[in-house]
Amino acid sequence: MDTDRCAVEAVLFDLGGTLIKTSEIPAVLKRILQHQGISRSLEEISLAWDAAEKKFDFQELTTLLDEFWVQLNSYVLTQLNVLSDRRELAEFITTRWWDFSEVALYSDARTVLPALKEKGLKMGVVTNGLQSDVAQILPKIGLQNFFNVVVVINT
Repeated sequence: MDTDRCAVEAVLFDLGGTLIKTSEIPAVLKRILQHQGISRSLEEISLAWDAAEKKFDFQELTTLLDEFWVQLNSYVLTQLNVLSDRRELAEFITTRWWDFSEVALYSDARTVLPALKEKGLKMGVVTNGLQSDVAQILPKIGLQNFFNVVVVINT
C-alpha cells in the first residue's frame, strides 16, 4: 500500500473520557440532592448507584432514552429512602444533571482540536450519550459549533 497517497480527511473523537472529563456520578447526585434539601453521605449515594448499575441493563438506554435515566434515578432514590415526590425528583435529576456536573475539556484536546481544524480536517464526535446530553455538554466546553458531525445513540 502506498501510504503517501493516503490522506486523512476527517477525525472522529469519543466524547467522554477522551475529550472531556466529568464529575463522578455519586458526587453529582450528592450536589443535586443537597440542592433539593436532601442530605446523604457520598458513601450512601455510591452504594445506591452501585446497586442501580447492577440492576439496570444499560442497553435499554437506546430505546428508553431519557426515561431510562428517570427510572434509574428513581431506583437510586428508593435505595436512599427518598420516597416522597420520587418520580418528580428523578425527572429533575435527569433533566438538570449537567447543571450540577463539572465538565472540562482535557488540556490536550484544547490544543489538538484547533490545530486539526486549522489543517482543514473535518471533525466529529461520537458518544454513547443522548442528544439531550450532548446539547448541554458541548456549550459548557465551548464546542457547540466546532464539529462537522455529532453521532449519538438517538437522533
